[in-house]
Amino acid sequence: MSAVLELEYTEGGGPGIVELPADVQFGGEPAPDDQQALPGEYPGWEQETVEQFLMGLGAGVHMMIGAAEKDWLMTQRDLERIAPPMTRIANRWEPALRLSPFADPLLVAHGFALYGWRSALERSRALRDQAAEEAPETAAAGYVRTDDDEDEPEPAFQAVQPYFQDGARPRS
Repeated sequence: MSAVLELEYTEGGGPGIVELPADVQFGGEPAPDDQQALPGEYPGWEQETVEQFLMGLGAGVHMMIGAAEKDWLMTQRDLERIAPPMTRIANRWEPALRLSPFADPLLVAHGFALYGWRSALERSRALRDQAAEEAPETAAAGYVRTDDDEDEPEPAFQAVQPYFQDGARPRS
């Protein structure tokens, strides 16, 4: 059980020099000069892990808003510019450092999310392409055109009637 240290700021000139309780322990080796990580508490970030996050981020943005075949995807040159300083920042910034033990579970979750998203997009594209092959004239519009429709001009606005499964209509 750790001792609770209470400081009284309401009276006097402040706490002065505070002595730490005897059961407080500092563990681990000192951080390297280029990293000011919390000593011994967290494993820290590796550059390879940061690169994987960056590649996944680029792939996710590409799936969301990508227009070209490879836009928003991280190139090796992008990774060389971004990953080293981002790794150093993550190892110095305490909130990011606290997440470092969860790097592998986060990468797995992110990978499965991207996999599911990509698979769903591919499936919807395949279904759309299949529908276009079956009825090329109507696949884009989403309805089947009959011969009767050709002579009549389409109205600018059609009233939408709600569909009820039991056939009942709402009362007017």
